[in-house]
Amino acid sequence: MPVAMAAFAALAFTAVYSILYLVKRDAKFDRRAQVATEVALVFSACVMATGVPWTRFEWGVWWTWDPRLTTFLILCLMLIGYFVLRAAFDGNERRGTYSAVFALVMCVDAPICLMITRLVPSSLHPVVFRTDSGLSPDMMVGLMLALFGMLALAYGLYRLRVRQQDAAVRIEALKERLEELE
Repeated sequence: MPVAMAAFAALAFTAVYSILYLVKRDAKFDRRAQVATEVALVFSACVMATGVPWTRFEWGVWWTWDPRLTTFLILCLMLIGYFVLRAAFDGNERRGTYSAVFALVMCVDAPICLMITRLVPSSLHPVVFRTDSGLSPDMMVGLMLALFGMLALAYGLYRLRVRQQDAAVRIEALKERLEELE
C-alpha cells in the first residue's frame, strides 16, 4: 500500500506539472512532469512485481481480475504508454502538449484505483481506511512510517532526476554557446 501511495503521489506531481505546462508552455514543466511520471512508473512496477507473487501466496492464483488489480494494471499500461507517446514525437512543443494531455487523462485512473474497493465492495481487497474495526493502532503507526519512507524515497528519486535533467539542459545550452563562439 505505501508503495502504491508513492506512485499516486508522483502522479499528482505529474498532473500539476502537466497543467502548468499547458498553461505556461515552459519546457521546464514538461521535464518535471516526465520525471514525476518516471518515478510513478518505478513505484508502480514495484507494486506489480511484489503484488503478483503475494497474490499467488494469498489467493492461490498468479492473477485474478479483481477490480483493484485490473485498474492498477491499466494505470501501469498507461504509464508505459506515456513514454511511448513521448518517443513518438520529435518536436518539443507537440511532444509536451500531447504528453501533458495524456498525463491528465492517465491521472484520472489513480483515484479510481484508490476508491475501487469502496465502489465495488465485492472486491477481494479490503477497505483499509475505515471507521469500524480497520487496522489496529500499532499497524497504523507502521503503515504511516512505511508510507512516509516511501514518499521520502520517491521525492529523493524525483529531485535527483530533476537535477540530472536540469544539468543536461545547461550542458546543452553551453555547447550551443561554445559552437557560436567558434
